Amino acid sequence: MKNTLPFSITLILSIFGSQPLFSQESRDFPTHCKSGEFAYLNAKMAKIEYYGTGNRRGYNLIKNGKILSLCTDEQQEPFGKMVYRYGAIGKVEMEKIATRSNPFWIFSRSTSPHTGENLIFFRVGEFNYYISEATGQGSGISLMVFKSGRKILDLFSGNQVGNDFQNNLIELNFDKPSSPIFIKKQPIDKVGFHSK
Repeated sequence: MKNTLPFSITLILSIFGSQPLFSQESRDFPTHCKSGEFAYLNAKMAKIEYYGTGNRRGYNLIKNGKILSLCTDEQQEPFGKMVYRYGAIGKVEMEKIATRSNPFWIFSRSTSPHTGENLIFFRVGEFNYYISEATGQGSGISLMVFKSGRKILDLFSGNQVGNDFQNNLIELNFDKPSSPIFIKKQPIDKVGFHSK
């Protein structure tokens, strides 16, 4: 049978096989997701060290060797479960599971004319955990933890998709939750991408 695919597509398929490109990337990127789970997000987290003031303010990233993973029970919504795991590979320090009876909160907003953020957050005791995905012209994953309205942890992945983080493997509806494990809710704390 004659190959009717354009040469460029045929070449890509011959190089990468017939699997979607994100599946290849998913196998190579460190993850806490287990067999039978699907990776929504994986990020190599780093401590943020700020310097300077005003227009000369910047930051350095110091990788901590830890991975943030969000894993689901299905490849697309609706999900019956999402699992947050954080720590070094093989040494999960914290795991939190969103279920119908114990949902995660989600929220999406614009942060500037060209950027936005998607938030997934939850509470553990006195602590509120926020996973922020920069959208639009923004890039990167933040993990922020608040206690009594004060930020006590601020980590960032870096901006390079495929190197610092991997996301968008599963599209999530932040505007109107279609999974019973999510409730749309405004953030409890003053959260912003790289907010102080």
